[in-house]
Amino acid sequence: MNNTSLLRALIVSASLAVAACATDTRHDQTDISPLNDNVLNDNVTYAIQKVPGVRSEDLNISTRDGVVTLTGRTQTRMQAQDAIEAARHVPGVRKVDYDINVDEQ
Repeated sequence: MNNTSLLRALIVSASLAVAACATDTRHDQTDISPLNDNVLNDNVTYAIQKVPGVRSEDLNISTRDGVVTLTGRTQTRMQAQDAIEAARHVPGVRKVDYDINVDEQ
């Protein structure tokens, strides 16, 4: 193999390697699908169940495209804030929207 053929082979190999890397556009993105939203919703529910004083039956948790929505009520403002923070710290959560009523006077 002469130098020109070797050089061509190296260029083709390098081009194919670069093209292969360039086609992987999802390596930094989270795959968001209804199935993943269901898993994410379960993970958020589990995280919120561990928040002291928060009763999971008093909060509705829904997830769509990685955005979690919390609605319902808690007894104190601190419990509401802790539930929101627990949801925010679940891997995969992109955003937390909430409408939580607080019972404390």
